[in-house]
Amino acid sequence: IVQLIASEAGCSDTMTLAISIAMCGCTDPSALNYDPGAQLNNGSCIYAVPMVEVPNVFTPDGDDVNELFLLNTTNAVNVEMTIFNRWGNTMFHGSGLNPSWDGKSGGNAVEEGTYFVKYIVSGYNNQKIEAG
Repeated sequence: IVQLIASEAGCSDTMTLAISIAMCGCTDPSALNYDPGAQLNNGSCIYAVPMVEVPNVFTPDGDDVNELFLLNTTNAVNVEMTIFNRWGNTMFHGSGLNPSWDGKSGGNAVEEGTYFVKYIVSGYNNQKIEAG
């Protein structure tokens, strides 16, 4: 608060002025540089980049080792994954944080062979990693 006092030829006047200061910064809690004290977002938010690690083999043979095909992701908010056989037929489609394929299509185990994966991994602030 600032108070100004003016006086001239026996007359005086007073004025009070309140100045409000809002802290600016990143107000998004999912950002790396989130500032809990910030009141206004100044556009400076920095988001972690999503990362994906894709396995090259899995063995759904009932021995409880490598039973599911799933992507290992970091900083993801959604994963969309589709598995195709060598002829381009869809064997599996799933989405969410950890979609996983158990080696079955239509409830039946598929044959051992080569399959292809297509995925879209979405991160914070609409960042995307796509392959396939």
